[in-house]
Amino acid sequence: MLIRKHKVSERRACRLVGQHRSANRYEPRPSDLEAKLVQRMHRLSEEDPEWGYRMRAGSSRSSR
Repeated sequence: MLIRKHKVSERRACRLVGQHRSANRYEPRPSDLEAKLVQRMHRLSEEDPEWGYRMRAGSSRSSR
């Protein structure tokens, strides 16, 4: 925001707000467990699309 609005460099903007430049560029990567969970949820929703998320969550808890 500072970079575009005030036309300052990334280095100067980060220094102004007290933030490391690496934190400004950080893009979180989903964990392997989260990726597997999302993949399973997509697969289950394709198998039975009329189930809502609450019923789906309940069925996945009971199937452990």
